[in-house]
Amino acid sequence: MTSKAFVDAIQNARKIMDYGTKHGVDMYLLDIGGGFPGNTWSEDYFSQIAGAVNRALDEHFPEDGNIKIIAEPGRYYVASAYTLATNVIALREMIDSG
Repeated sequence: MTSKAFVDAIQNARKIMDYGTKHGVDMYLLDIGGGFPGNTWSEDYFSQIAGAVNRALDEHFPEDGNIKIIAEPGRYYVASAYTLATNVIALREMIDSG
């Protein structure tokens, strides 16, 4: 995902929220999603995305106290994780009918 994808989505969200307002729908939440890179090699790329997102939010949602903006940074936080510990509670044998 590129920073342009986030910028375009924020711009489109503004248009959709304005359209909704014209039709009596009060939208108050903007979820910019996730997909942020989180590996050590991607720090510059993340900074580029963060800067572009902040500029787009400032342009399209300036000081709008009615809009709550959230993101889903899960991949950013766990991208470098590499260990999974789990308990297996059941097994199912798969039989190939061919």
